[in-house]
Amino acid sequence: MYLLLAWRDLWRNKRRTLITLAAIFFAVLLSCIMRSAQMGAYDNMIRNSVGHFVGYVQVHQAGYWDDRTLDNAFPSSDSLLRAVRAVEGVTDVAERLESFALAASRDQTNGALVVGFDPAHEPAIRNTADRITQGARLETIDEQAALLGKDLADRLGLGVSDSVVLLGSGYHGSFAAGKYRVKGLIDLGSPDLNKRAVFLPLGTARQLYGADDLATSLVIGTDRPGDATAIADAIRRGTDGHRWEVMDWKQLVPELVQFIEVDNSFALITLAILYIVIAFGIFGTLLMMYTERIHEFGVMTAVGMGRGRLATVFVLGSAIMALLGALLGGLTAMPVVMYFQANPIRFTGELAQVYETYGFEPIIPFMNDPWIFAAQAAIVLGITLFLGLYPTLKILRLVPIRALRA
Repeated sequence: MYLLLAWRDLWRNKRRTLITLAAIFFAVLLSCIMRSAQMGAYDNMIRNSVGHFVGYVQVHQAGYWDDRTLDNAFPSSDSLLRAVRAVEGVTDVAERLESFALAASRDQTNGALVVGFDPAHEPAIRNTADRITQGARLETIDEQAALLGKDLADRLGLGVSDSVVLLGSGYHGSFAAGKYRVKGLIDLGSPDLNKRAVFLPLGTARQLYGADDLATSLVIGTDRPGDATAIADAIRRGTDGHRWEVMDWKQLVPELVQFIEVDNSFALITLAILYIVIAFGIFGTLLMMYTERIHEFGVMTAVGMGRGRLATVFVLGSAIMALLGALLGGLTAMPVVMYFQANPIRFTGELAQVYETYGFEPIIPFMNDPWIFAAQAAIVLGITLFLGLYPTLKILRLVPIRALRA
């Protein structure tokens, strides 16, 4: 009965109700689209910077992260590998040997980050085969071939089956030099990595740098990225903390975490401004719903209807209006978000260059997370119920004689 009365009250003034519904509808629609784009962009940054290269958890010899040289590499340890694999949430562990070198072709040179990895385990963590744009993936740990970042290959003027020369400093100051066939070009999703990454099989990289049976890091694969911190803590408890340093992705790329936090703060401020503007419109509607019916409320209380029942009908009407507007806005936003999730917005020109300058892929893939839509609906409902407190309290304190004279 209360719901029926509240529904009828809403449509006593159709124009006012429709205007308010439209305001709530567009607020939820815009906020869902904005939040989906923001969260999708953050997720893409994390996947490109962390999931496709850095890893969600890494293990190094203590002190390596502050002085990332081959001299701080550690011997391959079966006991360490077993301890890490025993941790819940760890799907695989890959040894890596990382260093720097000068990459050269016949006419061009460029600084390069050389990554030696185990093809048998790395795909479970990075799935490098899915990122190869030309050529084929590396097969064995001792294959004399390389994968080049696609932009690095362009700079050097190299293609599949060409040769790349690597020159650098090896383990304990030895001279490192090698010539390798380019087996494929890889797109890591990060413009910075695409411009300087060279991937070698782990055995080949060890041979190049004279670092037999050494690794600079263990990269941990997990199917629960959100639990990276807990997994890192579990690995610390199961290993010698004085010998090994265990870092999750937030420690490995703190600049990315800081960027997301700052950008998210500005995004939340923008959403807050949007909802404040909408709140004024909702409050005006609720106030009008009360003031234009003061005389009616006075008559109803004078004939014996309780103020509590009147307040209940009023609150239900406010909630129905908020839920209806939020539901329509959320349902309209869903297909828009799903479309842009499948077809990300790709920037070109100067804006794309700005993104690439900061090392980010110039696209915005939307995130289709039900919690985004639920959160916006909950916010609108909360705002409406909060703003409805004032007219509700006025109804509860209504004096029939004064109301009849209104």
